[in-house]
Amino acid sequence: SGPIPNTWASLTSLEVVSLSYSKLSGELPGFFDGRFTRLRSLLLGSNRFTGAIPQSWSQLEALEELLLFE
Repeated sequence: SGPIPNTWASLTSLEVVSLSYSKLSGELPGFFDGRFTRLRSLLLGSNRFTGAIPQSWSQLEALEELLLFE
């Protein structure tokens, strides 16, 4: 539960982040940005995030799949 930890900001080699149904909450993290050059899938559905999708996510050039649902 709680937010995605800021320590994940250093995991820039990730290709898939699958955290659906993880009871996460808070704002969507802005640290997913252009440094995550390999990130293809960002699966964050069925959590309790608040706020807008961060502008930094527009820099995820390899992103093919984004799941955000309640």
